[in-house]
Amino acid sequence: MAEFNTIGIEDIERHLRDLAENAPEVIDDMLNAGADVLVPEYKASIGRHVGRGRKRRSIGTLANSIGKSPFQNEGSKRCIYVLPEGDQPHGRPRVSNAGGTRRKKRMGLGFKPVSNKEVGFILEYGHSSMSGSPWMSEAYENNAGKVEEAEWDVWRKYNDGG
Repeated sequence: MAEFNTIGIEDIERHLRDLAENAPEVIDDMLNAGADVLVPEYKASIGRHVGRGRKRRSIGTLANSIGKSPFQNEGSKRCIYVLPEGDQPHGRPRVSNAGGTRRKKRMGLGFKPVSNKEVGFILEYGHSSMSGSPWMSEAYENNAGKVEEAEWDVWRKYNDGG
């Protein structure tokens, strides 16, 4: 009759159980590390792509608004978004229908707020009368390796007992 003996399987099983128990904490730390790498790269990319020939005020507001979102759950996935937050300080004029015609009136109506997400999207992809400048896509693609390495560093630190 054949015999099968194992030594050390219990240690492996215990280690895998520990990894499974603490995985949510490690995932959060990994996501934070990756986002911390990406935020300054997005800010630098805006200056390289969009700052030429345009108002610096808007670009500075957009660059300063880039940050990490709180953790979010999308189905079974956990994520953090790195994107512009808040509103532009100047906005756009409100539209009035006074006299049956749609025209812009600044008298007493004020300005609608324009979100920094909208400004970032338009600068990234453009619109009918403006070509886009892929500041966000390029920053992510050029730094995907750095983001991944920062996340793996956290994983290695956790697995080494740190």
